[in-house]
Amino acid sequence: MGVVLEHYGDILYKVGNQAEALKYWKKALESEDEVSSVLQEKVDSNSYIPGK
Repeated sequence: MGVVLEHYGDILYKVGNQAEALKYWKKALESEDEVSSVLQEKVDSNSYIPGK
């Protein structure tokens, strides 16, 4: 479920809603047992980071 929340956050960010994007990225972090470094970087920088 976390990956869906992360991608929804990505979409929100790309359409200009950074505050909501951050909210969904944080929800994605909370729902995952193993956190990806890219997702953590998105939350830390409050910015979209393309997957590596």
